[in-house]
Amino acid sequence: MSDEFDRDRKQALHDLDEARAKLLESIRKLTDDDLAMGRRGSWTVREAIEHVVGSDRGTAAGIAERTGAERLTFEWPSISSIANAIQSLEQGLQAMHAACEGMSEEGFYEMKPFHGQDSSILGILGTSTTHDGEHGEQIRTLLG
Repeated sequence: MSDEFDRDRKQALHDLDEARAKLLESIRKLTDDDLAMGRRGSWTVREAIEHVVGSDRGTAAGIAERTGAERLTFEWPSISSIANAIQSLEQGLQAMHAACEGMSEEGFYEMKPFHGQDSSILGILGTSTTHDGEHGEQIRTLLG
């Protein structure tokens, strides 16, 4: 394992963890009633969270397919409470970490089709990190 791979892998997972922690921090401040909040022409808080969890599921499956890791299965999200949202987001993060177990250096950097475009596992993790930030900001904006 090269130093570059070790550094990039650790950094990508650290960044993902940090983005998820920030998203969870925002969600922990909400009440169950806040899940129904939304802006006209936009998702509700519930729908934004369900979207993130659904994306986690697809991302974890896509990475596991490349790494040969066992796919962790979890239910398609139906967020009914803040506690349920937190649990679902934590499970999604766990699934992405589990999918990265045992990945090779070559596999980490290899560009292959993923959701209609070529990407590496490094790129996929970066996209997931950005995705958490995007929807965390969306939720914070919806709630003022």
